[in-house]
Amino acid sequence: MVKYLISTILLISPLMRASWDLWAQTIIHLLTLVTILILIFSKKEISVPRPSVPLFLFVLFCFISIFSSANLYESRNEFFNIVTYIVIFYFAKNTDKKHIVIPVLFIGVILSIFGFYQKFSVGGNVPSFMNNPNVFAGYLVGIIIIAFSVVQNKIKIILSSVFFIAILFTGSLAGLLSAVSGFLFFLYLKKTAVQKKYIIFVCVIIAFLLIVKLSEKESFNRIVWWLSAVKMILAKPIFGVGLNTFADAYQKYKLSGLNSIYAHNYFLQLSSEIGIFGFAAFVWFLIKIFKLKKTSENIPFFAAIFAMLVHGIFDYALLIPANAILFWIMLGYCSKPPLTAYHLPLTAITRWISVFLILATVYSQIMIFLASRETATGKYYLDEKKYDDAKIHFTKAIKCDDKNPQTYLFLSNVYQQYYKMTGYKSYLYEAELELLKAAGFQKYNPQIYFDLYNIYYLRGDMQNATLWLKKTLDAAPKSVYYKKCYETLLKEMYHAEK
Repeated sequence: MVKYLISTILLISPLMRASWDLWAQTIIHLLTLVTILILIFSKKEISVPRPSVPLFLFVLFCFISIFSSANLYESRNEFFNIVTYIVIFYFAKNTDKKHIVIPVLFIGVILSIFGFYQKFSVGGNVPSFMNNPNVFAGYLVGIIIIAFSVVQNKIKIILSSVFFIAILFTGSLAGLLSAVSGFLFFLYLKKTAVQKKYIIFVCVIIAFLLIVKLSEKESFNRIVWWLSAVKMILAKPIFGVGLNTFADAYQKYKLSGLNSIYAHNYFLQLSSEIGIFGFAAFVWFLIKIFKLKKTSENIPFFAAIFAMLVHGIFDYALLIPANAILFWIMLGYCSKPPLTAYHLPLTAITRWISVFLILATVYSQIMIFLASRETATGKYYLDEKKYDDAKIHFTKAIKCDDKNPQTYLFLSNVYQQYYKMTGYKSYLYEAELELLKAAGFQKYNPQIYFDLYNIYYLRGDMQNATLWLKKTLDAAPKSVYYKKCYETLLKEMYHAEK
């Protein structure tokens, strides 16, 4: 059962926009939970692996970061992803190589062929079925190593060539460099002697490509994003800004007007989100994995993991579920045989307690998904200026899941529109209440604070208006617009006092 779960997830996760959307993540969660449920009912006892200390600490700091998060909703949802990755990691310890290799190479061919179609029909850098060319490149980086080192004879050359061309079509230099790094690491693990002239040739090509890339404006942008992540780490070194909330905190800590939802460096972003101790635990965990015995069976997977980690220095692909799933499955396979486990007898009581907990988790996942659908529908009606319909859907969304700050923000917009249409100030009070709820879940959203400023300004409460406009500037200190609004407000108050 576990083997088929691994194969199924590897097959479907890349095709659903790399499982980046909440609906796709929900499918992965439910498949994993149902598999656990079947295992509980099909066995008299169940093996529970002894916890890995660094892995436990990593998960612990991910969990703690939720409570100091810049966006509790995003951190909570990402924590569900992390837990799913860990479960899949342990499942992969009991998985045969063919249940990983066959689906990965099959789906890689499909992704590549569709990428070729995009290249020749539309042009530009191709994302295939994924949400971004860089994410697609990050996925190919892992599977090209597997294709080259696991498959035999001519098929190996064909698959490797297909994946290599697909990487070129993504336009990702980081993907190309990471793939080369993976191949070199593979040769190192295999103790394959390589003539110095070939190594020098490869190094010269890499250096040339890096110089070309560094001369581009986009490379400077990455440095700005990296430094912004460092700024977050220095400001919140222990628990970070919150799991999966780099985008939320970025407005406060960015160094220029340039925006981004990722740090474009997996390691810096992870450190900024869960703190340096959580990141250190993750590195400790990786070191323990790489210290394990290398065999002809697992060396290709070690090389693929290494390549994906190198890619993580330059981009954010490992933060995307489809890539993360592949990464954690390979980690699990490389850490075979399974660690010493506890064998717990499944009595009627323990069985039904487990069932209750799993069903409760299933219910919460479904409600989170339904809430997101209601919010999306409400936003559609809000954009169409059908405010009554929008209000109904936002209210339904809150009943399903009351932790999404965007739902409260959109609902406050409905009340603000009601005020504009009727002039009734009671709607401003309704809008204020919704915005305060949103601010409680999302700390660094300047739009929430600016809307609160506007509400108090319309009500003539200049003291609170000034307070919330200051908070707006604190959340987005680089915004020229908010600075002008603050200067205008101060001038207006000065003239009013005269």
